[in-house]
This record gives sequence, C-alpha cells and structure tokens, in this order.
Amino acid sequence: MLAIASPAPDLLQFAREALWAAQERDLPLTLAVRATPRLRSELMGLDTIHDLAVFAERWDITLVPWRSRGDLEAMIGGWAVRPPAAVILGTKRSHSLLHGLPGAMAARIEQAAKPLGIDVIPDLSHESGAAPRLGLAWRVDEQRPWYHAYILGAFAMSLVSLLVQLLDGLGAGGKPGHSVPDCGRIQRERLWDGGGELHEPPQRHHLQLLLR
Repeated sequence: MLAIASPAPDLLQFAREALWAAQERDLPLTLAVRATPRLRSELMGLDTIHDLAVFAERWDITLVPWRSRGDLEAMIGGWAVRPPAAVILGTKRSHSLLHGLPGAMAARIEQAAKPLGIDVIPDLSHESGAAPRLGLAWRVDEQRPWYHAYILGAFAMSLVSLLVQLLDGLGAGGKPGHSVPDCGRIQRERLWDGGGELHEPPQRHHLQLLLR
C-alpha cells in the first residue's frame, strides 16, 4: 500500500491511519512524503518526513521523499511494473499558501490510478464525515475493530480503578479498633436550661467535682 502526503500538522496521525489501513489488508506500507525546507516547516508547525523516522523504523514502513512534479511522475511510472494495491492521499491543499497536497497533483494521482484499477483512498482523517479535532480524527466504526478493543480496554481499566478506590475507602472505615466519633451522641449529651445557657450533663459535672 502506498500513502502520499505533504508536510502537515497531523502528518504522524496520517501515518498511523495509513498503517492501520495497510494492516487491515495485511499489506506492507510505503509512505511517500514531499520534502520541503525544514526551517519553513518548523516555523509553520508542520511535521516532516524526518519526524516519521522513528515511527517508520518501529513499524517497518518504507519512507520515500519526493520534491517535484517530476518525482511524482516517476513514481507513477513505476506503477506499470509494480502497481500498489491502493493509494492513500494525504490532506489536499485548499490554498497555495497552506499545507497539503496540491490539488493538481492529487488529481494526477487519481487519474493515473483509475485505468490500472488501483483504489484511491482520500484523506483517512476526514473520511466518513469525521471532523478532525486538533489534527486528530478519533473514529469508532465497524472498519476499525482495533479501536473498539481500545475503548473497551480503557473502560475496563477505569472501572477497575473506581472499584479499587471504593474498596480502599470501605477498608479504611472498617478497620478493627478504628472508631468514628458519634457526633449525634455528643450533641445529645449537651443540655440547654431555660435561660438558654449551655450546661454539661449532670453525671459529667459530678465526676469533675470528685476529681478536683
């Protein structure tokens, strides 16, 4: 499977999405990222191909840099010999000053893939009408069984943590020899006389006299 993208704030998330799509089809992944001046990308807060090095090494992803329309055409030319099973497109550029794949390049990829019967998958983070949140698109659907398992696991961990806290609270209140003052009893021991003055109970007053 081939994923093609340009530097973007959520490029790492795009790489994860592409990896999950490839794993679902049991295919290796090649990630082609457009190389741009690193200083410009850093100033704009964009992830580049360099930021994917560790991720790609961990998951055995082949990273391929490309720079120009000529590089893209050379990549497309290789499809006649070894076509990818599917092509995943990164975010398309909505304006010339913004990040993303230029619209003309995305259209060229789609045009070249169609006669070869290659599936072209649009930006995964925007599929199914999912709105990205801070560059991330968290989705739960039947095409992502791994995410159902993630949610169930997180819910189970939260439930276990809540039960442990509850049991700790019950254990602290029920320890042998641990007594909780009976505030109601203490208050009932106090008597009010007709003048509204507070007095201690008679038996406590007599005990105090004997101790003097």
